[in-house]
Amino acid sequence: MFVMGLDLGTGGAKALVLNTATSAIEAQATAPVELHHPQPGWSQQHPADWWSAACTAIKGALSNAPCAAGDIKAIGLSGQMHGCTLVDAQDQPVTPALLWNDQRTAAQCRALADVWPNATWRARLGKPPMAGLTLPSLCWIRDHEPDAFAQATGLLLPKDFIRLHLTGERATDAGDGSGTLLLDLHTRDWAHNLCEALALDPTLLPRVVEGPDVSGTVTQAAAIATGLALGTPVVGGGGDQQAGGVGCGITRPGTVSLNLGTSGVIFAALDAAPEHLPRGLHGFCHSMPDRWHVMGVMLAAGGALRWWRDVCGVDYDTLLAEARPSAGVCFQPYLSGERTPHEDPSLTGGFTGLQLHHDRGHMTTALLEGVAFGLRDGLELIRNVTVVDHLRFVGGAASSEVWRQLIADVMGCPVATINTAEGSALGACILAAVGAGAFGSVDDACDAMVHEASVTHPRADRTADWAAWRDQCSTGSASD
Repeated sequence: MFVMGLDLGTGGAKALVLNTATSAIEAQATAPVELHHPQPGWSQQHPADWWSAACTAIKGALSNAPCAAGDIKAIGLSGQMHGCTLVDAQDQPVTPALLWNDQRTAAQCRALADVWPNATWRARLGKPPMAGLTLPSLCWIRDHEPDAFAQATGLLLPKDFIRLHLTGERATDAGDGSGTLLLDLHTRDWAHNLCEALALDPTLLPRVVEGPDVSGTVTQAAAIATGLALGTPVVGGGGDQQAGGVGCGITRPGTVSLNLGTSGVIFAALDAAPEHLPRGLHGFCHSMPDRWHVMGVMLAAGGALRWWRDVCGVDYDTLLAEARPSAGVCFQPYLSGERTPHEDPSLTGGFTGLQLHHDRGHMTTALLEGVAFGLRDGLELIRNVTVVDHLRFVGGAASSEVWRQLIADVMGCPVATINTAEGSALGACILAAVGAGAFGSVDDACDAMVHEASVTHPRADRTADWAAWRDQCSTGSASD
């Protein structure tokens, strides 16, 4: 059986064709999407560009696939979370979409914090009001673009705008929906009392389905635009984090994923809705029925190393080859503020402990250590909520032996790589495969398709050294 996964990232769309019998990716294609920053702190995209990129990626994947379009039995969707996309009665966007990394909504977040106590937000919605989440962005549009808001008849997330054009259906999945700050984690449906408190029309909100459920089928117009077969089922899918968790096989408690790209995300599955979450740890519905997840987000992880590479004007290999014991230097990795564990967008980064004998190699190692310690902050919060047996390490940094050993030593647990690097797009394929009946459950599909490729074990002496070193750094008493 063949299925397709479509992932709409901030940088563009990616389509995969998966053979469920062999677990092989048979074809793939990508198409870029332009990102716009019309003012400092603003981040937005034009939804029409998403649909154009999706059509290009789907056509490209189909042209390279060893099967006909009619052999694609289902399509799964994943995409960047939180993006606030308002459409009118003709399904056209009324304003550019405000994205997950948009920072313009500080006033709206403060106003929302007065609606409910912080503990209620965390217990019901899994997280407090924060810039970049859908609800504050929606409130900003209502406050600053009232004419556009008045035209809106539907609120969608980015991948669900693609669903609308594929199927004509306004729907989302519980996982992506739980990132809006409008969906109750316990009921896995919209928090209608919150809508009432905010005077938001609940008819704006799309129908909620589960990740493997069929949400609609490809229309004639979409078939012409994409090359897909008329009537192809489209399943609920998930936000990029939930679909990425599925693509890493993180569907049960115990195994935790660490995705180290520009940001760093630590992701753990739960069997029950999280309630008493510590500050900095955020709860969501997972992309399958009766499953939830928590995650911690470090905003500048691999992005910190990229910044340092650009500052130094050399390549990654040169920097890592120069790395040496940091000799008293510490690095605070808060170059973009922070979400986990601090939830403070105003935090800043920097090196401390520098002396005349320190060089670039010391500073590079200090940066790597600072990122690893920041990620460990997230893991420690997760350990307060669920068991952590070991980590599955994915993202660009997972290919580096230096990163793998450092993460294993700092975290004090085994770090495994997996047999695929496709992440969210593969997760969308897996959800489509379950929806098409190739597997009985998402767990079964992940067990069949996702396997660990290598394991890096922590060195007990280094784990102890890192713990002591971290304590020294936190008190400012580190020395040579």
